[in-house]
Amino acid sequence: MPNVPIHNVGMIGINKDLPAVELPPEAWTDGQNIRFRNGKVERSLGHSQVFGTPAAAPVWVMAVPTSVEFYWIYANATKLYATDGNTHTDVSQAGDYTTLNSDDLWSGGILGGLPIITNNIELPQFWSPGLSNLFADLTNWPASTQCRDIKPFKNFLIALNVTKSGTLHPHMVKWSHPADPGSVPSSWDETDATKDAGEKELEDIDAGFIVEGWQLRDTFVVYKENSTWGLQFIGGVNIFRFFPIFLTTGILTKHCSAVVQNGELHCVATGDALILHDGRNVIKSLDKRWRKYINDNINLNQYQRAYLVPDHANREVWFCFPTGGNTWPDLALIWNWKDDTVGVRDLSADISFIASGIVPTDVSNLTWDSDSEAWDDDASIWDLRPFGNLTLSLLMADPTNTKMYLAEDTNAFDGTEFSCYIERKGLSVAGVDREGNPKADPVSMKLVKRLYFRGAVGTFDVKVGYQQKEGDSITYSAAQTFVAGTTEYLDFTVSGRLLVVRVQDPTSPSLWAFAGYDMGVEVLGAL
Repeated sequence: MPNVPIHNVGMIGINKDLPAVELPPEAWTDGQNIRFRNGKVERSLGHSQVFGTPAAAPVWVMAVPTSVEFYWIYANATKLYATDGNTHTDVSQAGDYTTLNSDDLWSGGILGGLPIITNNIELPQFWSPGLSNLFADLTNWPASTQCRDIKPFKNFLIALNVTKSGTLHPHMVKWSHPADPGSVPSSWDETDATKDAGEKELEDIDAGFIVEGWQLRDTFVVYKENSTWGLQFIGGVNIFRFFPIFLTTGILTKHCSAVVQNGELHCVATGDALILHDGRNVIKSLDKRWRKYINDNINLNQYQRAYLVPDHANREVWFCFPTGGNTWPDLALIWNWKDDTVGVRDLSADISFIASGIVPTDVSNLTWDSDSEAWDDDASIWDLRPFGNLTLSLLMADPTNTKMYLAEDTNAFDGTEFSCYIERKGLSVAGVDREGNPKADPVSMKLVKRLYFRGAVGTFDVKVGYQQKEGDSITYSAAQTFVAGTTEYLDFTVSGRLLVVRVQDPTSPSLWAFAGYDMGVEVLGAL
């Protein structure tokens, strides 16, 4: 009985688009609450509540670092709030804001330590960080003017998709005079020859409206619905040079781009795919992996609520989108931009928004005696420093339950167990070639007798199944339990043309992972 090595199972990830029989043995065809990291398949971590009970149901969050404190600001439909992790304070300007558009939310960035945000309804707001300070209309911003997005670039502020006195200019890029450190810009007057403020209409009106923008190295990238532009500072009369980057590739909706890989790349959810680009070329794409699945399953009535957030600590980016009839995103596609692997995770609750930043923790609760979790169940990392280490985490907003969560924490979703599995259909391995690599034979009948797991951690259940042809229903064996460090192998008696391997949670789930497996396969011949 030859053993067929199927190793490096964490190097490709899940492919939902291509037929299973066309995939290499190391690829996976389905999974839930699974990630791929360091060459292994891993069970996803969950999330736990932080910051106590928010002052209002949060639909949007944003990190605000300072030299002495780390704040988070968050919004409900009509107000802005801030927290230092303990105290929650209403920091809205006097009175309520106009009810927020849930398909747009707030957006913005930090210029010289000052968060500056817009919701495309109010005048842009800025805040001097501190729980005793309130947001205020952006000083020197032109009256009766709104914008869909506003971001810092060098010492400038860039406003995008501008409305002036009720007249929409959806192709307009408007920039300020450079700001002094720690201050807001002194002018936005494009007619003042003594200032560097200006504005320009992007001429490709057939490419849709401007949606948002981000800095990418020395370029500010502007995303329209169906094109992508770059701005570079050149000084002189024109101040900026405008040039097209992609003529037919834009962005799905607001909050669907992110800066990754130390600011060297942008990840973007376009109208029909996810891409990584460097401001000139598309470096990687999820075409022929998840493109069809996303297009077939995203809720087209709520796609404007999709968003994309980088998880810098794990070198991943989460594309979160609503499926079926869900109002808020309920599924996160997790793309590891370093290894180019794709996993998937439930969002469980109505997670309206996720942002990256430092989540302050209570150091007093991290002592050995105060940690009540069992050794095998504890998801915390040994000797990890808490607040002060500048480790970026993900903060999740749940307006339905009025909570905020720390992602990638514990083995549960806010105290509720969740299930996970990884599956490979359409395996046609029937021995090895001269170099010891798996050899495919989709015609012959095969008998699976044994599975060995390599680089395994934790406890998981395993099923082996079969199909006589692709698309048939799967007949599974009974589940068997593999305990890393104790179980040497699992014996099966399963025969068929196309084989299926499914690894899933045991009855009491905890962290588990593995790097590969060997399959004992005997070829029975063709029927």
